Amino acid sequence: MFQKKPDSESKTHYALLNIRLGTQAEDENWLDEILRVRFLEAKVNHDRWQEESELVQAELQYTQR
Repeated sequence: MFQKKPDSESKTHYALLNIRLGTQAEDENWLDEILRVRFLEAKVNHDRWQEESELVQAELQYTQR
């Protein structure tokens, strides 16, 4: 079956996971921390594209005048 090759971002998260498991296996919050980081990355991307969309719409309105 088809398997996606890991990109650099997933390699980074995998490395973080290995580091966390290797050094702090007793810490129960490592998964929460990884999910929090992933959520914040997604939020930043969403906000960035939202701002870009607003700028493009403003530019289109300006050029139509």
